[in-house]
Amino acid sequence: MAQKARKFLRVDLSSGIAREEDIPSEVVRDFIGGRGLGIKYLYDELSPNVDPLGPDNKLMLLTGPLAGSGAQSCSRWMVITKSPLTGAYIRSVGGANFAAALNFAGFDFVLCEGKAEEPVYLHIENGKGALKDAQELWGLDTLQTQEKLEALHGKKTRTACIGPSGENGVLYSGVVSGRRICARGGVGTVMGSKNLKAVAVSASGPLDLPDPEGFKKIVREEIEASARRNRGKIRGIVTFIASIRVRGFVAATGLCRQLYATRADASPRRFALRLHGGPGFRFPA
Repeated sequence: MAQKARKFLRVDLSSGIAREEDIPSEVVRDFIGGRGLGIKYLYDELSPNVDPLGPDNKLMLLTGPLAGSGAQSCSRWMVITKSPLTGAYIRSVGGANFAAALNFAGFDFVLCEGKAEEPVYLHIENGKGALKDAQELWGLDTLQTQEKLEALHGKKTRTACIGPSGENGVLYSGVVSGRRICARGGVGTVMGSKNLKAVAVSASGPLDLPDPEGFKKIVREEIEASARRNRGKIRGIVTFIASIRVRGFVAATGLCRQLYATRADASPRRFALRLHGGPGFRFPA
């Protein structure tokens, strides 16, 4: 079965034009998924000295090829742009159903450029994108925005949006879908600087997989294997967080190594106390 061409939606907010573009097959092969495609297009299209909050910055909302397929831990989406906090590349990842909806709509990502004169939102349906007036949405929080767009475009609509913090230039603002957020790097601030309130996708699955039954078999095997691994059930995410803290990967501690020892076999309760500022918690000097 021949592989279908992968596509993305380029949205020029300044002109109000949204057009579909093919992703070259060699780019799809060499830069797999949202992470790869995001850094590839951002690097190719962004000049080095672009103002992160200026119209020449690019804002990308991306999904992965398996989002909505049933494959475990694959329905994530991300926002990639130049960060107003660091002046460098930022990738911020979120959950909920937005990734699956974007994939169902037939797009690997949406690339937004320019700046709208007035607040707008992007609505994607039937493989097409259209910019619509967002004056009535401006000022609403993220849950209110999603409810409003679902009422306008139907129950199958999934939305990624900003709230008042992004609209007003708070530098650490995120982009929200459902109750999940792409929170890193001020990606919501960049979205607000473009007068883009939301991206709403009205689409549903299933995906057109080459071998649906064979794929389902692999997914079942993956689920069964995951069920046999009980460490995550016992210790949870705090074990993972504790391990990256001692390696200096946590922004709350200045991205530096901890000055205290953290035992990998310590109890989840002990980790939770440290992570939330309880007894025994110390920031490095």
